[in-house]
Amino acid sequence: MRHLRKTTSTWRKWKLFLMFFVLLCCSIYCFLFYKSIRLPTDSLIGSDTQDLHTCVHPVLPVNNPEILKHILPVQKITCNGEDDWVENNGTHAVLTSAAKAKYGGISCSFIEIERLDDRNIRILSDKLLTTTLYKFESADFVRVKCKSKDVGKRWQTFLAAPRNNIQVPMTSNGPGNRLHPKLNVLIWGHDSLSRNMFIRKLPQTFSYLDKELKGHVLEGYNIVGDGTPQALIPILTGSTEIELPEARLSQKSRAHFLNDAYPFIWKDYKRHGYLTGYLEDAPSIGTFQYRLMGFDKPPVDYYLRPYYIAAEAHFKKFLKYCIGSIPRHKIISNYVRNIMKAKKEVPKFIFSFHSELSHDSINLIQGMDVDLEDFMKDLEISGILNNTVLIVMSDHGHRFSTIRETQQGKLEERLPFMFFRFPTWFEKVYPTAYRNFIENKKILTTPFDIHKTLMDILHMTGLETDDQEFKIPNNSSSRQMSLFRIIPENRTCAMAGIEPHWCACLSWKNLEINSAIVRRAAYELINKVNDITHTNRRACAELMLSRIISASSLYPKEALMKFKKSSDMDGRVPDLSDKGGITHVIIQITVETNPGMGHFEASLQYDTKQDDFRINDSEISRINAYGIQAHCVDQNPSLEHLRKYCFCIAS
Repeated sequence: MRHLRKTTSTWRKWKLFLMFFVLLCCSIYCFLFYKSIRLPTDSLIGSDTQDLHTCVHPVLPVNNPEILKHILPVQKITCNGEDDWVENNGTHAVLTSAAKAKYGGISCSFIEIERLDDRNIRILSDKLLTTTLYKFESADFVRVKCKSKDVGKRWQTFLAAPRNNIQVPMTSNGPGNRLHPKLNVLIWGHDSLSRNMFIRKLPQTFSYLDKELKGHVLEGYNIVGDGTPQALIPILTGSTEIELPEARLSQKSRAHFLNDAYPFIWKDYKRHGYLTGYLEDAPSIGTFQYRLMGFDKPPVDYYLRPYYIAAEAHFKKFLKYCIGSIPRHKIISNYVRNIMKAKKEVPKFIFSFHSELSHDSINLIQGMDVDLEDFMKDLEISGILNNTVLIVMSDHGHRFSTIRETQQGKLEERLPFMFFRFPTWFEKVYPTAYRNFIENKKILTTPFDIHKTLMDILHMTGLETDDQEFKIPNNSSSRQMSLFRIIPENRTCAMAGIEPHWCACLSWKNLEINSAIVRRAAYELINKVNDITHTNRRACAELMLSRIISASSLYPKEALMKFKKSSDMDGRVPDLSDKGGITHVIIQITVETNPGMGHFEASLQYDTKQDDFRINDSEISRINAYGIQAHCVDQNPSLEHLRKYCFCIAS
């Protein structure tokens, strides 16, 4: 009996010891697991040796093999069909001698095109002119239909040229108080071209801009939002879409037309005596019409949209990417050239934007490289650039291509092309402004800064004494900073109005995709997407995680976090005694979901103290095309926000 008690007592001790040992092991495991997730200084933060006052931009090689494997050569777009019967020289259209020699007697009808609104035009049959010569007097756009009297052959095309009887704006600033005429502003834009992609696919044009025109590329230029409107609206208004009056089509009666709702910069130029123009192709995806209300009245003096609405319906009758014997991309360049050559005594503000060749393809834009170089050469040879600030730009990099799924592709999306070229006399008249511009080339800049710079150009009087104004630096607390004034080197994305999701100059660390913290972030993203579609679950499938493609952490520099204050009166000696440490880390993650194999990228803010995530709808991007997957919500304006998230259950 005594032996039994002793055995029982020993077993109890061993049982208690085993329980204690198990608890100890569990505690150690939980502690290590807790450390691995809740202490991002170990798993999420990499080395940080960058300067406290510098936003370090990524160095992205143009010839990165990971990118080049997607790049295919494209030959020059040519239109080798029948030569046009009518030649457009920019002031009038005339029947060619070659056509008359080939077909004998020819009669042509020149039918003027009238804009009704941003989505409708009218062919003015009552203004049909049958002749062999047409002068662009009262209309910029005509449809031409010709017929040979001898053989009965027919031919047609659409022509664009600036009308002669345009009303010239009055100005209070006469030429007598200026050493130089007012500067023209010519902006030539492309859709979906990163800075690197411009160099890759338009090498001849870039070489001419760089080596012959000797202009300047903004190496720190960063987007501030997703898509073309978020790129152009800040340039043209100084504000974001959300800061301006409601103009979305989906809001119906609450939406405003853009004429009065948006403070477009071309209104300011118009008040100062400029002729203005906005020229954009691809009307079906127009920047201000695809999601927005567009314009109830023509917003500028030269407005190309009616031409493309009329011509687009007939594109299938011509060779691919041609209209008659002219490549379609030359419609805009020819129209721009003729505008700039007309009424040379009147200053002009012209914004042109080309989408057709680059919106859906990473390679096709190369087909216009030779023509674009020739266009730039003609601007220089003709003397147009003697008094013109030339800006060549893009809105953003490619958003849906295979390149976009690479680490460099993500960065390139955020780093579009932005190039300035000033007249040769500009540096002499404005040495301070020019010197500041050169110093700002590598600094973080945004579309907001382009707007501020355009406003400075508008108010340049041509007097050398005005240059003193640019010795005053930019307001360091302002979101908009002129490139003609010094921009602080320590400018951050937050200061510049760039959300973390779009900021390319944060410190990055690649994360192990199988780590616990990354998987948590992935499920947070999936849950957020499913929350967005939850109210339409009968139509939209619940998404599940298929795989994690990539993950990175973005974080403030260590020196920034340690900075507490300046310890001297001059602000030169930093006090780096702050012990607060990093409390928030941005985790950028890309996942694939099922059904549908959708690729989503998002920036999640991880609170290291509370051990939780925060994610906003605006920080989620769909980075591969969804095609017809969202067909069940595609035609419903009230559900337009679900297009990139919804995989429709019904086939």
